[in-house]
Amino acid sequence: MILFISALLIVFMFVLCRWCMEKFIRNVYRDAQVTREILQAQVDVQSSALRQIGEELHNHVGQLLAVAHIKLDMLEETQQTGENLCYITEANEMVSYSIKDLRNIGKRIGGDFVKDFKLADNIASELIQIRKASGLATELTISGEKYALGYEKEIVLFCISQEILNNIKQHSKATNIFVQLRYKSDQFVMHLSGNGIGFEPKLNASATGDEYSGLARIERKTEIIGGQFVLRSVPDKGTTIEIFLPLDNP
Repeated sequence: MILFISALLIVFMFVLCRWCMEKFIRNVYRDAQVTREILQAQVDVQSSALRQIGEELHNHVGQLLAVAHIKLDMLEETQQTGENLCYITEANEMVSYSIKDLRNIGKRIGGDFVKDFKLADNIASELIQIRKASGLATELTISGEKYALGYEKEIVLFCISQEILNNIKQHSKATNIFVQLRYKSDQFVMHLSGNGIGFEPKLNASATGDEYSGLARIERKTEIIGGQFVLRSVPDKGTTIEIFLPLDNP
C-alpha cells in the first residue's frame, strides 16, 4: 500500500512538473512573440515615417530651395536697387522656412518621434496621405477624452490601422473611409470602415485562404496587445472592422 501511494505521488509530481514546465515554455514563447510583434511594428512605423520624410524633403523643402536658388540667380543679374533688396528679402524668407522645415524633419527622425508618438495624430496624418494620393474621401472622429494607451499598444494599433486602410484603399473599391476612435472609461475602441464592395466573411479571420491571411495577421496582433478583433462585412455594402482594447486600470 505504501509503495502504491509513493508511486502515485511520484506520478503526480512528474505530471505537475511537466505541466509547470509546459506552462513556463508557453509564457516564454508568448512573451517573445509579443516582443517580436512590437519590434516589427516599430520598424514598420519608422520605415513609413522615413518614406514620408523623403517625400517631404523632395516635394516641399526641395521646391523651396529650388525657388530660392532661382531668386538668387535673378539677384545676380540685377543692379543694387530697391528691387534687388526685395529679391534678397524673399530669398532670405524662403531659406528661413526651409531651415525650420529641416529642423522639424530632424526631430521626427530622432528620438522625439518615438517618445512623442500619438495614435490619433498619426492616423490623421495617414488619412491625409491617402486623400492626397488616391482622392478618397476620409473622415476621422474622436469621442471621449483622449488618454494614453502606452507606446507599445499605440504603435501596434497604428500598424493595424495602416494595414486595414491599405486593404480598403487597394482592394475594396471604396470611395469613402471612416475612422472613429472611442475613448471610453473601461475600454478603447478603434473603428474603421469603407463603403466598398464588401465580401462574405468566413467564421473567423483565421480561416484558411490567401485572401484571409491579412485578416488573420491583424487578429493576431490584436490578441497580442490584449484586444478583441471584430469583423463585419456584407457584399456590396462595405466592411467594418473594430478593435476593442480593455483598459488595464479602468
